[in-house]
Amino acid sequence: MTLRRARLISYALRVAVSSTLLLGLCLAGCSEKASSEKFDPADKGITVDAKEGPVTLSLTLSPTKPDTSAPSRLTIEAIADASVTLTLANYILALRETDTYYDYRIKLRRQETAAPVADGKLRWLMEYDLAFTLAGDYEFPPASVTFEDATIERLAHSSSRESTTLETESLAVTVVDTIDNVMSPEELASIQTLSPVELAPTWSRWWWLGPLLAVAGLIALALFLYLVGKIFPPARRLLSWLRRRVTGDGQAAPVVIIPAHIWARRALAALVSEDLLARGMVQPFYYRISDVMRGYIERRFDLQAPDMTTEEFLTTAGDDPRFPSATTTQLETFLQACDLVKYARMQPDQAQADQLVQAAENFVETTYQRESTVSHVQPRAAGTEEEVAA
Repeated sequence: MTLRRARLISYALRVAVSSTLLLGLCLAGCSEKASSEKFDPADKGITVDAKEGPVTLSLTLSPTKPDTSAPSRLTIEAIADASVTLTLANYILALRETDTYYDYRIKLRRQETAAPVADGKLRWLMEYDLAFTLAGDYEFPPASVTFEDATIERLAHSSSRESTTLETESLAVTVVDTIDNVMSPEELASIQTLSPVELAPTWSRWWWLGPLLAVAGLIALALFLYLVGKIFPPARRLLSWLRRRVTGDGQAAPVVIIPAHIWARRALAALVSEDLLARGMVQPFYYRISDVMRGYIERRFDLQAPDMTTEEFLTTAGDDPRFPSATTTQLETFLQACDLVKYARMQPDQAQADQLVQAAENFVETTYQRESTVSHVQPRAAGTEEEVAA
């Protein structure tokens, strides 16, 4: 391609893009103008509103007397102070729960989020275009917002934010039908549908290509897998494993069941080796050591310790004859020490953390079953290996 031809093509593309953009802008302007001319500015429509604190919420349907021959507009507007953080609820989801949702078509026309208005306030706006297909009485659900006012929180000297929900009343409207010769609901209900016509099945003259293509595809797939297995050794091992799984060949591999106290020892040793306290990670350390102890108790005593609070677990342990009073007291001291750091934000030193680790190790050593130290072996499917905590 010569340089002159490349320049001509580039120029043609620029002209085409510019023309398309100009045409789109003209159509958009004309559409916006036509849409704005359909509504009478003096007709404010039907409005229901609600106010709470610095927030005013309104739900408006215009015109006041909607009909099926012209579109209507549904507007949700929230006005609030600049200190308010506000979220409009999804009104489309609320409309779908009504019985008349399929009697009209709705489309989002315009949306504004925290747009500045007069008096230093902000506005949130959702505008929808409505086209009613059936006349009758409609009741639109309430509009709602959730907001947080930072000014009130500062005056209350509270760092936690509390959300407030504001909701309007529902909006009832009657839609009329201005089209002549419209059938009544009784006449519409009396219309009977025609019986379906059964058409004779037609076969394409190329039907025989289907089986041939299926056989060719299977041959190509088998050849591809064979070549991949020859060229790529990991794929060959994968194919071999799949063949054993399908045919049931191969020897059963043992499953090693690790006793609960062995699992706990390893988990505590791994936690100590990470040296989290030296890195300033005090809370993660206490969360981890609490999880290790709860996991050991779950494996050793078959109690759902990770899902219980400290109070619930201590109550359960006190009623369990497998927990002597000395063991329950030792466990209560351990869990309360963890909760003080996890929830009360205490900052213990290294010596206290070492004492907690020693307490966890002592609890494991005094509560595990001596006869369960030998690992049990169970058969399982070939080609896999897994360690399951007892």
